[in-house]
Amino acid sequence: MQFYTLFEIIVRFGLGTLITREIAKNRDESNANQFLGNVIVLRVLLWVAALPIMAGVVWWYWTTANISAETVAAIGIFVIALFFSSFSDAFSATFNAYERMEYPATVASFMAVARVA
Repeated sequence: MQFYTLFEIIVRFGLGTLITREIAKNRDESNANQFLGNVIVLRVLLWVAALPIMAGVVWWYWTTANISAETVAAIGIFVIALFFSSFSDAFSATFNAYERMEYPATVASFMAVARVA
C-alpha cells in the first residue's frame, strides 16, 4: 500500500487544490472546462512518466526480494486504479469548487469499494 501511496502523491501533485482554487475564483464554465482539461492531461502525463519508475521498482523487488507473482499482479491492479483515481480526483476538485459535495462523496465511496474489490 505504501507503493500506491507514494506514486499517488507524485501523480496528484497538488493539482486538486489548484483546480478547486482557480475555478472557485471565477466560476465561468469555459474557465472550469479549460482547467479540468489541463489537469487531466497533466495527470495522465505524470502517470505515464511514473510507469517506468513503478515498473522498475516492481522488477527490482521481484528479482531481489522474491515477491510473488500475485503481489506483482496486485500492484498492477493498483497502478491501473491510480490512473482512474486521478480522473476522479480532478472531477471531485471541480465539484468542490462549485460546492457540490454530494458528487465527490459518491465518487470517493465508489473508489473505496473498487480498491477493496
